Amino acid sequence: NTMSVDDLTPQQITDFKEAFRLFDRDNDGSIETNVLGTVIRSLGFNPTNAAISDIIEELQAENDLIDFSTFLVIMAAQVKNLDIEGDVKRAFAVFDKENT
Repeated sequence: NTMSVDDLTPQQITDFKEAFRLFDRDNDGSIETNVLGTVIRSLGFNPTNAAISDIIEELQAENDLIDFSTFLVIMAAQVKNLDIEGDVKRAFAVFDKENT
């Protein structure tokens, strides 16, 4: 059950595009891989540095650049991970009557 870009809401895509544009310093339609973690975190996600490194390594980005369509795929995975994390927290909340 993987999430794809098609599963993102129009609002999510708009938010992701705005953040992407902020970090696309030269307006060439791409961001550098070294700011990927910062962009993702600016959107409220909290991937570890190791997770960011794994994403970058997996991309094998040409010239260390990521275009917007690739960024959307990355963000779809972040949303999916967040959904799973929320599901786990909700599952534990059932047993945690005192909200610890």
